Amino acid sequence: MKRKGCLIYFMTGLGAMLLCGNFLPPLSLAGCAVTPSRFVGQVLDQHGEPVPHAKLEISRHLTVFSFHGERSYAEADAEGCFSYYGIFGAGLVISASKSGYLPLFTGNVPDGLQKTQRAFWGVYDQVSSPRKREVFHLYKPPAAEELVYGREKSLRMAKDGTPLILNFDDRHHIEVRTWTDEPASPNDRSYNWRSELKVINGGMQKRVGEFLFEAPAEGYTSITTINMPALVDGEPNPSWNSRFEQDYFFRFSDDCFGRAKVGIISGGDHFLIFEPYLNPKAGSRNLSVIPK
Repeated sequence: MKRKGCLIYFMTGLGAMLLCGNFLPPLSLAGCAVTPSRFVGQVLDQHGEPVPHAKLEISRHLTVFSFHGERSYAEADAEGCFSYYGIFGAGLVISASKSGYLPLFTGNVPDGLQKTQRAFWGVYDQVSSPRKREVFHLYKPPAAEELVYGREKSLRMAKDGTPLILNFDDRHHIEVRTWTDEPASPNDRSYNWRSELKVINGGMQKRVGEFLFEAPAEGYTSITTINMPALVDGEPNPSWNSRFEQDYFFRFSDDCFGRAKVGIISGGDHFLIFEPYLNPKAGSRNLSVIPK
């Protein structure tokens, strides 16, 4: 009788602990570990506006050792809100998506925004509670405009400063020159090289961040120099690299704006990678659409 009573007390206590685990995440370590039985969230854009009818993919992991979760799906309402019931397991991964919006992952999340995909508890990095609304973000690009897309080109460059002309179209161009000191021996890993980018009838500036689709109105310079010396103050240059890559915004004298990826490979036969986008509509700084 005594043994039976202890078993009843044990089962009752274990059941209460598992149930409480839905509301007190530290108790989710008990038994199989549970995530909230009721998960509440909302999907917003980068401006804090709701993303109506966003799609949610929910992957639950039964134990802390399971990496392939069971998937379920949900849809947000007109206010971007969603809830999901009956989720149990040691880990939970939720991803939001919607056509016309872009995801925000760890490496490209601007300050103040949550990620599009988030993980909770178990082998993951966050703890959720059914009493807390979890926020997810998607990025909504500016309204579409037609761009002239030049497609990515790989072009051989001279090493003696001979100019190479790059075209956005038949009216908008930039000039690139490169100078290289040949290494003293094949075993030398570094050497002096320098490139100069000049906008013909216009200016350029760095584009930092893949979600910057609107070109700035001011702040352009006609010439940009990439300098890669082998030595700095007589010591090997710790920042030396035979490769360079940067996105730029461009503004031309006719008030047309563009953007381009510029890549330089200085080892051996020098190559330049150029992928341009141009908005031919004068005065429009919208560069958000990648034409197909």
